[in-house]
Amino acid sequence: MKLKVYTYALPLVAVLGLASCSVDPLDLQPLSDIGGNGFYANSDEVESGVIAIYDGLQQLPLREFALTEMRSDNTRTKSSEGDWAQFQDYNVAPTNVVIGSYWADNYNVIFRANVVLANLDVVEDANAAAQFEGEAKFARALAHFNLVRAYGDVPMVDRVIIQSDTDYFDRDPVATVMSLIEADLTDAAS
Repeated sequence: MKLKVYTYALPLVAVLGLASCSVDPLDLQPLSDIGGNGFYANSDEVESGVIAIYDGLQQLPLREFALTEMRSDNTRTKSSEGDWAQFQDYNVAPTNVVIGSYWADNYNVIFRANVVLANLDVVEDANAAAQFEGEAKFARALAHFNLVRAYGDVPMVDRVIIQSDTDYFDRDPVATVMSLIEADLTDAAS
């Protein structure tokens, strides 16, 4: 009889206990993930954001090489096939991975710079805030300049864009993007 009670009572207690929990055990935040919610709370975290901008800038030279040097007679590929060979042969397909990566990498730098610029208000030291602003605006100007050089008219992004934004970013004329680049460089120099 006792075994029958334990057989039915124990699972019933377990089900009721799990159902009464207010925390969803499947909705966990990764321990290694630094989320955007509340991260930029002090100067050190904004400085980490500036370092992230430089991390994004490291991705650009490889694609820059393909878009510039591979289309000249300065260098050659080892292979006559693949994405890099298309640049050498002056027959670049619109689906070329290097082109898409260069576009995405530059907009990644712009996003990171905009995130830093949006969170400068938490930096208490005015000199540090000015330095962070200058570095972020320079990186944003450089990324926009890279895009204008490679693609002509491009979407100009001067604020943080999140996934829930419904704004549509159309291509802006080169002159408009260049005016933002000039303003960013002027601000960065001061």
